[in-house]
Amino acid sequence: MPVYKYYCDKCGKYTKKVARIAERHEQTCDECGCELELAVPDRVFTILDIDPYFDTGFGCRVDSRQHKKRIMRERNLVDVRDYPSHNVDEWVDETQEKARKMVEKEKRCAEANC
Repeated sequence: MPVYKYYCDKCGKYTKKVARIAERHEQTCDECGCELELAVPDRVFTILDIDPYFDTGFGCRVDSRQHKKRIMRERNLVDVRDYPSHNVDEWVDETQEKARKMVEKEKRCAEANC
């Protein structure tokens, strides 16, 4: 059975108790008999979705999948694994259209000296 850390509002003390998962919210204080509240853990562990690595293609360290997606978004790159294979033709058309619009926008900006 797991060990839980509890806090008593009346006594102001912390205590640890072994309890079944189903009974973890039904504990009482040994000193005053009041209902105990589950305490917030002292340590919170961050579980990484991937191990950090240096990506030679990006030329930088990648710490998580979200970080990789942000880098790719900043560099206008896409991951083909994000698109189902049966929609590849539609995706290619969308991507080409987006690229064409970006080029046109850059040309207009260059002409207007933005």
